Amino acid sequence: MICVRCRASAEEGKKFCGECGAPLPWQCRICGSENAPDKRFCGNCGTASADVASELPVVASPDIGLERRHITIMFVDLVGSTLLGRRLDPEDLRHVIAAFNNAVTGAIKQFDGFVARYMGDGVLAYFGYPHAHEADAERAISAGLAVVSAIGGLPSAAGPAGTLSARVGIASGLVVIGDLIGTGASREAAAIGDTPNLAARLQSAAEPGTVLISESTKRLAGGLFEYQQFNAGMLKGRPPGEPAWLVLGQSSIDSRFEALHPWQLRLVGRDEEVELLRRRWEQVNSGEGRVVFICGDPGIGKSRLATSLEQMVREAEHLSFRLSCSPLHQHTPLYPIIRQLKRVANFQRADSPETKRDKLKRSLAADASPEDIMHFADLLSIPDIGGQPTTVVPPPTKKEMTFAAILRQFESLARQSPIALIFEDLHWADPTTLDLLVRLVELAEHAPILLVITSRRVDLHPVWSSRPHVTVRLLNALNRRLAAALVKEVAGNQHLPQEVVDRIVTNSDGVPLFIEELTRLVLERDQEQKDNLDNSADGQFTFGTVPTSLHASLMSRLDRLPVGKEIAQTGSVVGREFSFDMLQTISGKPSVQIEDSLRELVEAQLIIPHGQPPEAVYVFKHALVQEAAYASLLRERRSAIHRKLAEVLEKDPANLEAAHPQLTAWHFAEAGMPDKAVTHYLKAADQATGRFALAEMVSHLRNALRQLELLPDSIDRRRRELPIQVALGRALIDHEGSGSEEVRTTFEYALRLCLELDDTNEMIRVHDGLVNFHFTHSAFDAILRYSEELLEAGHRAGSRQARLIAKRSSGFAHLLSGRFAMANDDLRSFLDMYDATRDGPEAALTTRDPKVSVCTILGICLTAMGYPDSGAAMSAEGVEHAEMLNHQVSLILGLRRACVQRIMQRDDEGVRDLADRIFKITSEYETFKGARDGIILHCWGQFHANRDPSLLDTMQATIEHFDNTKHWAMLPFFMTSAAELRGQVGDRAGAAALLDRASQLVENTGEEWCAAEITRLRALFSARDEDEKLTLLQASLGMATSQGAMLWQLRTATSLGELWRKKGDKDRAHALLAPICGWFMEGANMRDLISARSLLALLGK
Repeated sequence: MICVRCRASAEEGKKFCGECGAPLPWQCRICGSENAPDKRFCGNCGTASADVASELPVVASPDIGLERRHITIMFVDLVGSTLLGRRLDPEDLRHVIAAFNNAVTGAIKQFDGFVARYMGDGVLAYFGYPHAHEADAERAISAGLAVVSAIGGLPSAAGPAGTLSARVGIASGLVVIGDLIGTGASREAAAIGDTPNLAARLQSAAEPGTVLISESTKRLAGGLFEYQQFNAGMLKGRPPGEPAWLVLGQSSIDSRFEALHPWQLRLVGRDEEVELLRRRWEQVNSGEGRVVFICGDPGIGKSRLATSLEQMVREAEHLSFRLSCSPLHQHTPLYPIIRQLKRVANFQRADSPETKRDKLKRSLAADASPEDIMHFADLLSIPDIGGQPTTVVPPPTKKEMTFAAILRQFESLARQSPIALIFEDLHWADPTTLDLLVRLVELAEHAPILLVITSRRVDLHPVWSSRPHVTVRLLNALNRRLAAALVKEVAGNQHLPQEVVDRIVTNSDGVPLFIEELTRLVLERDQEQKDNLDNSADGQFTFGTVPTSLHASLMSRLDRLPVGKEIAQTGSVVGREFSFDMLQTISGKPSVQIEDSLRELVEAQLIIPHGQPPEAVYVFKHALVQEAAYASLLRERRSAIHRKLAEVLEKDPANLEAAHPQLTAWHFAEAGMPDKAVTHYLKAADQATGRFALAEMVSHLRNALRQLELLPDSIDRRRRELPIQVALGRALIDHEGSGSEEVRTTFEYALRLCLELDDTNEMIRVHDGLVNFHFTHSAFDAILRYSEELLEAGHRAGSRQARLIAKRSSGFAHLLSGRFAMANDDLRSFLDMYDATRDGPEAALTTRDPKVSVCTILGICLTAMGYPDSGAAMSAEGVEHAEMLNHQVSLILGLRRACVQRIMQRDDEGVRDLADRIFKITSEYETFKGARDGIILHCWGQFHANRDPSLLDTMQATIEHFDNTKHWAMLPFFMTSAAELRGQVGDRAGAAALLDRASQLVENTGEEWCAAEITRLRALFSARDEDEKLTLLQASLGMATSQGAMLWQLRTATSLGELWRKKGDKDRAHALLAPICGWFMEGANMRDLISARSLLALLGK
């Protein structure tokens, strides 16, 4: 505090100037404004002065309202008050209690705490209510230390100083607060929750003269204090092992940032700024002083940038000094200098004045004069040990002499070797320190000093900022790429799904501190789930939770707004963006009042306006500010706003926000109206279906099911649930791939509902989904079982669709099992039964159009049976049908299977054309995650065009992905195709490894349709000698013959004929190959048939 008459620095808590006796201004404990000594109330916010407040009941203002808040609660108890009551006269005891209360109240108010209740020999106080501060936990601990010190040194009717003692318990956490309970002196703003109980238990367990805090409070205060672990078993009524900490005092860490953020992270996204500091340091090393003024919002990275400079200077073996301002000492003259001097001198609590003076002298520059040492000792309140009276000088003169000593100290050190001064958090500097800073800037103009100043005030333009040796740098938020890099830096070795990283980046708005705290919150929640063996969230994190470490800082910005806070809370329910019109509709407040509130929010830079009322739209500057405002609302009030919003959106379809039914659904859900929420989530899912937005579709359906669970269990609820479960299963097939385990569990549950409800139509969809799942895993027995069940249900219910889908499914199973003739019969039965007019509209019962599926799988079957032209025509018919339907999932399926048919024909140009179409479609539409076989097909086609070996590596990686995720359908065929290419380039080992795994899959799954081809290639690339080669080729021929697979017979006969030809047994080769070549009536241009007939010509008959 500065005296307005003589400008001397006055001690904190004093009412009159110690130099001239003038009354001192008083500082408002709520808003921080200074007020004239004769004013009874704050002219800025109306808060009573300390004198007036002592005459009034200490209760919360009724118009603050109930809120959910993270606050820090302090219980203070006068030790031994019962014994005092027995020993003292009641009047004396009254004076003791009054002195105790006054001392406690003074300490609490000194650190902006709120006295909620006096309880005779105890005091209850809140930090963070009714107004939050950025450092409420730190303020509470500081106040606790001040309390025990003040009570311990308090002389009273009980005895001299040292007779009385207090114990303090402090805890931090979530409470509901604002209710006024009790009457008279017992009336208080009650905080409801576990936190008050914990604080009370800590106070009861604390030793006299000590401060005991909770783990949550310690986490918030970080390294600003020193602690000793307390035996938590002594906390009565608390869970065993609950940690508690004894506060020993303030720590010696000189940087608030390092104390609160002790973890070491690589600096991300600040390369330009680091380079600027490096250049300025090089200039200082050449003898030129420089100043860098770094501005930016809280958490933007100013302190971390300053830390990087410290490391740079330290590595160069030069001195650096960190002068950190504090929000708790904005009225302590030269606090940053005092704290730095104490830290460098390494003062200890037990040091005597003589020891402190010796340490001070040793810590200063060697040429420090006795006068300078005297000024520093005076600044540190070290008494003169010589007992000589000090010369009295006017305060202004004393101030100048102290400044001169400080400047000489820094200049002396800089002349010996360049130094760096980091002046941190200018926005918290006391007036005297600001005056000193002007001198330091001047000093840095001619002394080899790099002075780096940081401030949150981006609108601050000090007079010295335009000096030639000063550089001003404004820090902006990180872009999305850099923000994602920081998320991964914080996560370290712990993996976070990309969607979680994206959400963190979005919610943090590129502010590094927000990114770090949100990421740590996600990791902590994930670890809690693992510790509790809770896998229900599947590794996902629900956003909307503000990290406790940021809550006070964010709420303090809202608490400073007397009228804007309520509108901010209402707007937060609407979303990050809200319109003036919507606010007016749901708040019921006059437009003038809303405009005033919004203007206050805009001026506080909490929201950004677009346009003018009533057409204006507003956006919260930071997502976390919105979430903090939202979290502060009681559930009851929050639900009421949600309900009003939902009803407005539902009744006004022309409203812009009503175009997003998921928004209406969410508001109904948060309003506790699940029935309505289900309806709108299903509308949102339908809308996502039309846009082919698979991830959104899955999300909306899951949300609909969650809301449905909140309704009473009944047959009607299960009837409503069944189609939603089926829709979710089908969406999962498209989004995550048919092999997803969630596909199986979803459809198996839906099947139980079908049987319970006797619903044949839904059973068709359910069986289709289960067949898709088992098809992916090559579980053909399960497919045949489901086909038989569906066929029986179709006959029983007279359902053509059921019989059609049953034939399609059994045809699939027979094909992949290598039973080509049976597959051909079932698939052709389907086509014979299929009527486009009758059955086309029913195709929506399956995830892929059944005709597309049947035509393209039949194309593969026919080609394997030796009808390549018919197979190509059938595949083309399936693709054309998908194009006609304009159903993208069916078209992708048709193109992929057509590619397989072309590979069987060795039509590399045709494969390239079809694979290009697949890539084009999948780049335009969101497709399921498992659809990677298009990569294999593309690589196969491209390799035949350019022989690029990297394509083989890509094929290999994709095949391994499918194998690892158990997507085994047709995988043996893809392995076989890749093995053949590796063999052609001489990589026999790679080919053999692929063929061995393919053989293993065939044996494990029964997918034998290409087993003959696998065996043929093993003979070419794996056989150790001619005898083994011959054995394998004869085995391949036997398989192909028994399956009726003429294509495989043709290839094996050609390989076997070539072997016999080389051995000179042409007759035997001709006898084998001639009838097979003669059998083929199609495929005259097929490479395999051309090669076979060329060999036949060489055989000479």
